[in-house]
This record gives sequence, structure tokens and C-alpha cells, in this order.
Amino acid sequence: MPNEYGPRTPYAFLCQDATVEGMRASLQYLKERYPNVKSVTYIIPDDGSVPYLQKLFTARASELGLKVSGVTKWAMTTQDYTPVITEALSSKPDSLAFANGWPQATGSMLRVAREMGFKGPVFGGNYDDAYQIREIAGKENSTDFFIHNLDLDSPEMTPMIKEVTKRVKAKYGDMNGMYIMGFFPWYELKQVFEAANTIDPTAVKTAWENMKSIDTLYGPGKMGGLKTYGINHTVCHPCPIVSLTNGEVKWVKWVDVYSP
Repeated sequence: MPNEYGPRTPYAFLCQDATVEGMRASLQYLKERYPNVKSVTYIIPDDGSVPYLQKLFTARASELGLKVSGVTKWAMTTQDYTPVITEALSSKPDSLAFANGWPQATGSMLRVAREMGFKGPVFGGNYDDAYQIREIAGKENSTDFFIHNLDLDSPEMTPMIKEVTKRVKAKYGDMNGMYIMGFFPWYELKQVFEAANTIDPTAVKTAWENMKSIDTLYGPGKMGGLKTYGINHTVCHPCPIVSLTNGEVKWVKWVDVYSP
């Protein structure tokens, strides 16, 4: 959000795609995969981000010819998501989109939507784990859903994802797609230090914002964000999509996404 990232935070960098990039990739894929969908209701936690994200989501949806039929907010303390989904479906959308949250919220709302008879696509513009969402929603409710996470068993994972997965499994015996995100800053910062040839903060900042390309765990990246955030400090890279189809987690594709 502008109060936590932008011109007033000159030493802050986004090391990977965030909610804004996720919404762009998910709406692009929605249009591609479900061409008959004409409207979407945006479901978003009432955490202070609603005015900012709603504006960006609506703008991108409109560019793709989609109507935002409603925006439904939910409190961070919500336990029963039935009223949330009831309100979201009252505008009779073709699809439902989640902004942020966590698997418990996303999985619960997916379950409620399906139990209420909603058949349209449901998707997240965020990065929750699809396996956890399926566990909460139930296999019988887990279809026509997609989100930006990884399928670590897919051969389409990048060499860096495969290497990190191998090392983490060897040391800890367990691996989750969300864990990959923790490696982004360190991998990129190493490249920035090498480009700057110093660890002086100002020199590092200048080197980073002027890099024409930077490698990420998700593949080739480049710097962006000046128009979107007011600062050219966003590392943009391919965005992953996995789906829940008939109760199974399936790798879909990488989507190129860029915040100008």
C-alpha cells in the first residue's frame, strides 16, 4: 500500500510479485480460461487496503472487458464466512475473486460458495497454498479454482525451485510452495551486491533500481513499479498458477506479469 511502499520509502524494495501483480495475472488467466465470464465479485479483507486494491482491481478488470459486480469486505476476526459469501453472491456474478487472506479463509469461503450452489470459477490473486485450501474446502468443493502457488512435483518448476526444494527436503524432510518465497530476497540481494561491488546502502539502492534484469527463483525478472507504486523498486517476474480441478491440485502455467 502507498503508506508502506512508494516514494516515501526510498530504501524499500519488493523482491517478488505481490497482491497487485497477482491480481493482474489472475484476471488475465480468467479471461483466457473462462472467456464466457463477464462479471466478478471482489472479496477482500477489511484491513485498510480496500480503497487502494479495489481501484486497481476494477481498473484491470475493465481493461479486460470484465464488470466488477460487487466488492465484499470481511473482518479479520471472521469465523463464519456464510454471510460474506451470501453478500458476494447477491450481485449474481459469474466468478468470485479473493484479494488476500490465508488458506483457512480462502478454503472456507470456497467451501461455502460451492455448498451454496455457486458453479462459476473462483480464484485468488494471492499466494495461498492450494493443498491447504483443498484440505479446508474439501475435495468435493475443490474445482474450477486457481491461485498463485507452486506444484513442486511439476517438471515445469525452475532449476532454482528444484534446487531449493531438494535442499530443504534433505535438511527438514518437508517442503511447501510458500517456503520458496523466503529465498527470494537473499538470492536477489546477492546479485545486487555483486552489481554494486559494495555493501554501502545508498550505492546498493542505486545499483538495484537501475538493474535492467535480475534473476529470480521463478525465472527472469526485471525492475518496474514507477507508474504503479511511484518507485522503480519492484522485481517483476513470471507468476505461477495452480488449479484445483475435481479435487486435484494441478499445475497450470507461468504467466508473464509486469507492473509498469
